[in-house]
Amino acid sequence: MVKEIKHDLGWFKLFDCSHNTYAISENYKNTTSTSYLICGDNQSILLDTGCGIGRMKKLIFSLTSTVPTVLNSHASAYHSSANKKFRLVHILNEENGINFLTHDYSDEWISSQEKLTEDDNTFLPALFTTMSNGKKYALGKKTLEVVANDKTKVNGCMLADRTNKILFCGDIFDEECIAALDEETKKVYAQGCKEIIEEFKDYTWFFSTGELSNEAKKLTLIKKYA
Repeated sequence: MVKEIKHDLGWFKLFDCSHNTYAISENYKNTTSTSYLICGDNQSILLDTGCGIGRMKKLIFSLTSTVPTVLNSHASAYHSSANKKFRLVHILNEENGINFLTHDYSDEWISSQEKLTEDDNTFLPALFTTMSNGKKYALGKKTLEVVANDKTKVNGCMLADRTNKILFCGDIFDEECIAALDEETKKVYAQGCKEIIEEFKDYTWFFSTGELSNEAKKLTLIKKYA
């Protein structure tokens, strides 16, 4: 069961998702973007860094004393704009994401990006290392595994907590991300979604955009792609 946690840092909504996992949600321009802090015995993972607004780092350290390993589910201004606040970010070894995070920070590049004017934390390139499908992150009694289906990784990756049967979906199933693909890629992508569903249909799904976890949405996606 997901329960909201009250705090005094503003901007973010914080939720306890059980299994020592927290959702950090923020609303910007009618879009809900959610990062996940997944804690283990003496290590933690931060999946995505959000819009770059507010004091996410302070919020994180109110929940854990460990310095989290930071992962981006995908390269997006809504999910990676606070990358620069962390020493190192792990991203999928995929061309589009790497290009986004390494693009020359020129005037032309700045003007082409949507600026998050509520704060001074507009997207900036950050130091990163790459990860691939099957990469495992040990958190004591549970291990998180990168799931990067070859057919869907154009929109990033997911994380699987196989111990607690939780799938952090990133934006793999996000309709706007899929709509931006060309028709041929969409056909391949749909097959990739089917393969994901076959493996993880019995898991609890958490999304990075929109509602955190919605069983009706999950069932609709299963019906659409399975």
